[in-house]
Amino acid sequence: MKKFRYKKIKCANPDCGAEFVPSRANQFHCSEACRQRKNYVENKPETDRIRKEEIKFKKADKALGPLHKYTLKMKTDRVSDELFGFAGIEPSLCRVPRENPETGRPIHFMYNYGFEYDGKGFYIIHKMK
Repeated sequence: MKKFRYKKIKCANPDCGAEFVPSRANQFHCSEACRQRKNYVENKPETDRIRKEEIKFKKADKALGPLHKYTLKMKTDRVSDELFGFAGIEPSLCRVPRENPETGRPIHFMYNYGFEYDGKGFYIIHKMK
């Protein structure tokens, strides 16, 4: 069986640019390291954005824990929006909104905790079960 040879091409990684003979029709990089480096550089802005968002979610989840304990201690299920804002939680944050079957309002969960706005200036803190 005759072996097919491809023409020399330039590596698709702009930092490399080495000429090489590909072994497959869909090979565009001279090495695995070049392919990974190019993908890393191309995806870095999106990865950084996601990482910053994850940090915000973790901080909000960490702040919701003490608020949840406070509501249990005070035998209430609501926290005022002033206290909620003082804890440094952004109400616009939301990982997975779920509908509360009892009230029909969305619960905005982070990781372990979530919040629901009651429309009257109070937030209800929920713990993931």
